[in-house]
Amino acid sequence: HYCHSFKTRGSIPGRNDRRKKLYRQAGDTRRIDRPIWGATLFNFWDILIYSVIGNMLNAILVFYMARWLGRGFIKRFEDKYKAAKQLDLNFKKSAFRATVLLRFFCIIPSELVNVAAGLSSIRFGSYFWGSLIGFIPASLAAVMLVKSKLAHNGTLFTLSIIFLIILLIIPIIYVSAVRRFSRAGYKNAKKLSNRYYESAKEFVGLKK
Repeated sequence: HYCHSFKTRGSIPGRNDRRKKLYRQAGDTRRIDRPIWGATLFNFWDILIYSVIGNMLNAILVFYMARWLGRGFIKRFEDKYKAAKQLDLNFKKSAFRATVLLRFFCIIPSELVNVAAGLSSIRFGSYFWGSLIGFIPASLAAVMLVKSKLAHNGTLFTLSIIFLIILLIIPIIYVSAVRRFSRAGYKNAKKLSNRYYESAKEFVGLKK
């Protein structure tokens, strides 16, 4: 009878009331996500540490799986198309900074970043430390958001939203600044090359 009850109800008898209570606290009577479970069962710092560790373990596992299964194919693709190879080289040069910014920009799924990093030629060390530094503030904002919702703390909820917005804005500002700098550098380089070209023409003309 006990086993039948366990299979049909999907949980140990006596815990359903507690689960329903947690559902109501989370504002969803149908389901509860893992971060909400963690934020409900553990204190703030514990769930933050567990969240970072879980994200890092997932990032490492997916990185090595993608590198083992798909890096060879991507390398052959890069050998065929120079634009793809140049993109990979640019990502490798700024791997640490790019990984941190991608972790901040939480709109992009974490799994997509893990796979893309594994398929690229970046070093694992840059990926590891960039992910760790990026996950800490992102996880902090997520835990603050869930905790404020469960505690019905409007001030903490507002702060967590602001924190998330700041994390989203930082990569946008950085990319915009890099683009402006690149365009300005390209224009200056073009002007300089034109000057050298004109000087060379004058020099050749004088020599003739």
